[in-house]
This record gives sequence, structure tokens and C-alpha cells, in this order.
Amino acid sequence: MAIMNQIRELIAHDHNAIERTPYSIALVSSQITKQDYLFSMAQMHAVHQALEIACDSCPQLQPYFTDAMRRSTTIERDLAHFESKLADFNVLPQTLAIVTQLTEWAVAAPLTLVGCIYILEGSRMGSLMPARPIAAALGVTPSDENVIHDPPEGPR
Repeated sequence: MAIMNQIRELIAHDHNAIERTPYSIALVSSQITKQDYLFSMAQMHAVHQALEIACDSCPQLQPYFTDAMRRSTTIERDLAHFESKLADFNVLPQTLAIVTQLTEWAVAAPLTLVGCIYILEGSRMGSLMPARPIAAALGVTPSDENVIHDPPEGPR
């Protein structure tokens, strides 16, 4: 889709900056703590759930958002694997601001959410690359059911 290529070009600078944050570096270098990882997953759950609800309410987003892109249930299972639940974590004000924005866009400008879909799906696909370092930091095997998956091409 041409729109997805445009989005990729528009966010390239920010994407590169995100990859240089201490959090991203900790992920790829097996230095992430379990608590920090789970906390970030709880934040991502709030965002994914808001996007899923928004997409469910906007029929024009159907071509861009499929059931395979849903992540909130998977995040809940991953938290449970580590004996955690969403209630164990506070949602940051910054995360709540994103959730509010997604909810507003769903009503005022639903097609704006195509960019959000692109970013979150890209984030999910990109998270497959550091699966082994994350798994090592968390003490799990990348093939564990519902937890840190190997990239689609399999183990390296």
C-alpha cells in the first residue's frame, strides 16, 4: 500500500531515535529487567486495547486492521506467564494521553488511525528481531507458548 510507504518515510527519523533509547538498547543487549519489560507490556496493552476498540467501531478501517493484528489478549497471556496481571501496573499519564488521542481520532478522523495501525504492527514485527536477547534477559525460551517468539523464519 502506498500510504504505508509514506508513513514509513515520515516516521523514519523518529524510528531511528527510538532504537537508540536506553530501553531499546536494554532490549537488544539482554539487559532489560523483567519488571521493566512487564511494565512496558502493560503500557502497550493500554494502547493496543484502545486501538482495537477504535478499529472495531470504524468500518472504514477494516481493510487496514485484521484480527491477526490484535495484541491485547496476547499481552495479557504473557503477563500471566510471569505471574503478573494488568492491575499490578499503573498506566502512565503519557500512555493515557495516547489512549485518549486514539479514542478521539476514532470519532473525529478515523482514517488517522491507519498510521497508528502501521506503527503498532511495525512495532510487533520489529519486536521479533530481539526475541532471543529479550528471552535471555527474562529467562525464557523464545518458543515458550505465548511468550517471546522467534522470528517467523525460525531460530538462528
